[in-house]
Amino acid sequence: MLANAFEPKKTTLLVPQKNRTGRLYLSGRAPGEADQLNEPKLLTGLLDEQVVMASCGARHTALVLGGGQVATCGDGAHGKLGHGTDEAKPEFILVAALGAVHISQVSCGREHTGFLDSEGGLWTCGLGVYGALGHGSLVDEVAPRRVETIKYAAAHVACGDLHTLFLQRDGRAFSCGLAAGGRLGLGLAADGVACIDTPKELTSSPAAGATPQGRADGAVAALSAGAAHGALVYANGGVATFGVGGHGQLGHGAPTDEVRPRKVMELVPHRVRVASCGAAHTLFLTSTGVAFACGLGSYGRLGTGARESLLTPRMLASLEQTVVVQVSAGARHSAFVTEGGQVYMAGDDGSGQCAANSHTALALRTPAVPPKFAEGTGATVLGASCGTDHTAYVLKTVVDAHFDLRADQIMKAAAVLQKIGRGAAVRRMRAPAAKKRVPQHASPQERRAARQADAKAEDDRRAAAAKVIQHGARSKAVRKKEAKADGVGNSLWGALRSRFAIASAAKQLVADANDRHQRQYSDW
Repeated sequence: MLANAFEPKKTTLLVPQKNRTGRLYLSGRAPGEADQLNEPKLLTGLLDEQVVMASCGARHTALVLGGGQVATCGDGAHGKLGHGTDEAKPEFILVAALGAVHISQVSCGREHTGFLDSEGGLWTCGLGVYGALGHGSLVDEVAPRRVETIKYAAAHVACGDLHTLFLQRDGRAFSCGLAAGGRLGLGLAADGVACIDTPKELTSSPAAGATPQGRADGAVAALSAGAAHGALVYANGGVATFGVGGHGQLGHGAPTDEVRPRKVMELVPHRVRVASCGAAHTLFLTSTGVAFACGLGSYGRLGTGARESLLTPRMLASLEQTVVVQVSAGARHSAFVTEGGQVYMAGDDGSGQCAANSHTALALRTPAVPPKFAEGTGATVLGASCGTDHTAYVLKTVVDAHFDLRADQIMKAAAVLQKIGRGAAVRRMRAPAAKKRVPQHASPQERRAARQADAKAEDDRRAAAAKVIQHGARSKAVRKKEAKADGVGNSLWGALRSRFAIASAAKQLVADANDRHQRQYSDW
């Protein structure tokens, strides 16, 4: 929609409402779009909103906005959009049912959605027939409903294909939903219990000592849910996977399923910070910014340069020279966000989900930067989320420190500084004038001259103070006329000072925004 959408926006402190740090772009078969988007497209309906994070499901997308609000769009089947109906929404609409709470994280599964508020409360909506909502029932919820079965405050939620993983702030992981293939990590296979409608705590596999995961590897710091498998990232840097492993997506060296979390021994030498589970592959990110991948290799989704499947995690050699800060695994494609704000895409681009602008089915075997996000375009990517056939990108709007100030902005800044200066002058002139010192043995003539000088100084002070006060009491219109008549000398002086003041304050704002968003997205 906007030809120059990827160029940095210029703004100033005088218009703070335009100083946004998050913009959302979509590529692929985006919600509300009949045709595929081969290039990322700016959502102009969100130009006045700060996008904190995005989550892509199979056919719907959810956003967390700067004020803690949530907006969703796409397929509304089973009420997974949270708008109280199962109707599809072609545009992002705020979830009214969550208007009273501050949402900090959202996760989209195939047919349901999970929300986490800042107080640790969990909310779910969508398909409930398999118990994935965690409410102790198998009914759908067309509006977000709080999960009362979680005893303590939650820290993270991950929605997969008909199942959900929960993480409490005490480091304990829980799961509920369809149990087929061991995707819940509870020791249940397809021939066991069909579904779990109340979250149950995960424990480690017998290979890890058959002890609770919280005691074997420490507290869980993060988790991820894929189509039929999941991953737990521990605070000590270890990672365990479970569920369907027929394509090697668990990383254990064999195409077998695991009904309980099992530690990925191949990654023991590394400290894993993030794991992202896709349909049949998994991405791992270490604390040093190195990306690993394993699982199904078709379409080049692993980013290794080939289509071969991997039974154990392999480092992405093409990204070895850059620091990766975020990874996202979709159904058949992957995204890698670097420290420098670039995004690399790999995998299927048949629907434009890799933004390669191919207009044909294309498999990117090696991670590549989409043309619209290439160096020199001014685009700084904060995060990316991969769904089934679409991708969401959150970009930072750069504040231009040079400040192309308009004439009216210069006049306003100068007026403020002049007002401050007048106030200081009044305070100085209202103070008693300093008297001239007279030598102790001065003659009468010298003493008389000193008294006359003090009297003249006092008169001058009073006259100047009266002039300043009189000037401040004049009407605004009179002062504008006088400013035009007197020339632009004072205005230019004030503009010079204001430019330095505004530039300094703006640089600090940019630094604070970068720090804030780095913290927000470091564990995303």
